[in-house]
Amino acid sequence: DVIKGTAPTEYNNKIDFLFFAYDDRLGGQLDDYSCCKIVREPGFVGGFIYKHLQQQMVQDYDKIIIMLDDIKLQPDFNLSKVIVLQDTYNFDIISPSLTTDSKINHNFMKTRELISEDCVLHVGYIEFFMYVMNPADDSYARWLSCFTEHTKTMWGIDIILSTELGLKLGLINSMTMTHMFKGGSKLGGMSEMKRLFKRINKKHEDNGTESPVSTGDLRAITLVEKVSCLYKY
Repeated sequence: DVIKGTAPTEYNNKIDFLFFAYDDRLGGQLDDYSCCKIVREPGFVGGFIYKHLQQQMVQDYDKIIIMLDDIKLQPDFNLSKVIVLQDTYNFDIISPSLTTDSKINHNFMKTRELISEDCVLHVGYIEFFMYVMNPADDSYARWLSCFTEHTKTMWGIDIILSTELGLKLGLINSMTMTHMFKGGSKLGGMSEMKRLFKRINKKHEDNGTESPVSTGDLRAITLVEKVSCLYKY
């Protein structure tokens, strides 16, 4: 309802929803909605994206919104404004911030209460909770290049969005979402991240270039948790 209710008027009746039902909790509650398609199969979010959101499957859409099932958009969220901000400042990925009471491992994503103005932060890192992207762009293809058939938690991909993929990232300080649960570590997230970094290091080794990541520790995340500038609106 929040997505459709705050979308640009030209998108009325032109928004499709794809739900990944990895267990039976969803039941049949969305079966009567023609705009909703449900993929019912066990798995993880990374595998779902790799299998069902390849660029050739979604490139005819103006925007693609990919979000976890354990976030709740707050009343300050407005999709129309998100799209304007993304297009105005050419962000490859834009996301709302997290509320201060969200369950999260890294506080970088939380809204900055000391910033009173409505603004977008140009950042080097956006943890995946909700991404708004342009599916026909090369930036979306670069993001998908990090996925394999073994991707589950997506750990590590958010760390290299800027340093390795060269994407411009926007974090909207005055629009928020709440993350309800912590997760990932028990699903092998750390091992998955190290495998990703190993692939990146091998590519740079073959090309004779310097890799922005290390497989041995998490120092990479401290390098990208920074704010480059503010865009007020």
